[in-house]
Amino acid sequence: MNREMLKSTTLVSLFILCIVLTGQLMLSLSTDRQDNSIQALAVEKTFDIKEIFSPQSFIISFGGGVYTQNYAEENASLWRNVQAELVTYFQSPQSLSSFESIDEKRWVEMVKSRAVRFKMPFDMTLGDMQTMLGLDNTLSSRTETINSILVSTHDLSSVYFGNESTSEYYKMTGMGLSDHIEKSISSVEKKENIIEYRRMEDLFALQASLEDQKQNNNIFPITSMLVDFANVIPEINVKSSDDSTLRSYANKAFGKQFNFVKKMKDVDDSIIYLYGYANKALRLGSDGSIQFTERIQPGSKLDSISLEEALQLAMNYIDQYGGAPSSLYLANYTMRQDNDDNLVYILEFDYRIRDLPVLTDSIDNGHSIRVEIVGNQVTNFVRAIHRYKDSFMLDYYRRALTINEILDRNGNRIQGDYEAKLNQDIQLSEDEIWTRILGDISNVELAYYVVDSNTKYLYPVWKVDVGKTSYVFRLYDGRLLKSHDN
Repeated sequence: MNREMLKSTTLVSLFILCIVLTGQLMLSLSTDRQDNSIQALAVEKTFDIKEIFSPQSFIISFGGGVYTQNYAEENASLWRNVQAELVTYFQSPQSLSSFESIDEKRWVEMVKSRAVRFKMPFDMTLGDMQTMLGLDNTLSSRTETINSILVSTHDLSSVYFGNESTSEYYKMTGMGLSDHIEKSISSVEKKENIIEYRRMEDLFALQASLEDQKQNNNIFPITSMLVDFANVIPEINVKSSDDSTLRSYANKAFGKQFNFVKKMKDVDDSIIYLYGYANKALRLGSDGSIQFTERIQPGSKLDSISLEEALQLAMNYIDQYGGAPSSLYLANYTMRQDNDDNLVYILEFDYRIRDLPVLTDSIDNGHSIRVEIVGNQVTNFVRAIHRYKDSFMLDYYRRALTINEILDRNGNRIQGDYEAKLNQDIQLSEDEIWTRILGDISNVELAYYVVDSNTKYLYPVWKVDVGKTSYVFRLYDGRLLKSHDN
């Protein structure tokens, strides 16, 4: 009797185990089918990569030591023309063979001439530049890195390239540039509301102050200007009574089959969708952000893709999850190998509102979109974009602070941060410390800042990069909003 009961129990256990395993197999097959369909959807379109290849800012030299720095549609038109000419240069064997190093003296001559310097958002190789221009990467073996491109009316047959961080400079000669450079400079020169800049070295004579201080060719604003606040709207509203928008994002993430999708609400009212055994997740934040993650099983070996393919994949995700803002540009990218020797790309994007870059705390490093790709698969996508509604000004702000006034009000904080990073064996006076601080200022620009996750407006700010530390100060009262190490 006991033997018969044991047989029956064993058969029932095997039957239940068979059902469980079959269910897991069907779930796995369903997941794989949806994964394939989603990946196919993600590479459906082909984008013009040149559209996201854009300078962080434009430095326009009027000659005679006077500069301005801004980003405007007028400058964007100039950049498109220069892009077209760069394509010609990078396609010409003669131009490529003319690429050569130049000394800093020549670079400074070009910086001081009537010229436009395009400050790129990250260090890039010549091969990266070919990729961003939509060309085949034939220069992958070249190791030079560039973060500035300069065109001068004093030498229309050459394009100059520089790395301001390493003080390395280059020149490439070609068929020649058109006369739109001088036209653009003259047009900006006639405008009334521009911020006047001076070259750091011309203002502070840094090399003469400290023997080991390298020449700082970056520019420093000596005036300021009023900037309106910007009313913005989050891309999604999780508190809306109509959840059709939220459901459409879930459809894009998981396909239209919701058999294995679980919906949850976080403590801050964010909506979370989990798929299968939580191998995929979509988080629609109460702050309007969108985050999609997908786990890859440890030990998986995925096919590697090129930078151009990674950019295409990232742009498809951006397109699917809200579309690309017209001012979107690639702000940075890095590559590494994971523990399974898969190639990993991290691509970071920013955008502008009213010609000013938008800074946010919603994503690491203050960028607005971050895409992580392992092998040929997107594993993490984060997006925090605000849509511009209109602008306004507060009557009690009569003037905007200059960057000198900002530094005066926050000098103790900046000096303390800088001293904390110095070699403890180095003894410097306060004047010597400030000479080093000024020498390490690599960028000063106006921007918009998302004050908090629930903000309905953007605050105009000064962004100052000192060495490896970035500071964000409110334009009208100088209050420090944020500092972080890059």
